[in-house]
Amino acid sequence: MRWLILLFFPIATFAVTIPIKNDTRYTLLATIISAENKIVSSSRIKPGHTHTWSDSPQGISDWEKGPFRILFHCTNGSFYGQVYPVNDKLQVYAKNASGGTKKCSEPEL
Repeated sequence: MRWLILLFFPIATFAVTIPIKNDTRYTLLATIISAENKIVSSSRIKPGHTHTWSDSPQGISDWEKGPFRILFHCTNGSFYGQVYPVNDKLQVYAKNASGGTKKCSEPEL
C-alpha cells in the first residue's frame, strides 16, 4: 500500500491548479495562456462563479509550466482585461485584470 502512495505522490506535486473567480456582473470567457504562449484552456464563467483549471500531467514532459496569463473577454468578444503573472495555486479575480475596458456592453444577471 505504501508503494502506491509513493507511486502517485510525484504526479500530485507536478499538477498545476489555478482557481479563477469571476467577481464581476458579466459572463466572461477566461483563457489561460502558458509561458510558451500556448492556449491551454478556455472557460465561460458566469458572474459570481469560480472555475478551477488543473493540469494533471501524463508524463513529466507533458505538463504546462508557468507563469500563466489569464485573458478575460466579454461574451460579445471585446477584451475585458488580463491577469499576469499567474502561478500555481494563485486565486485569480477578474476584477484584478488590467489592460482592457473592464466592462462589457450588456451584463448577464
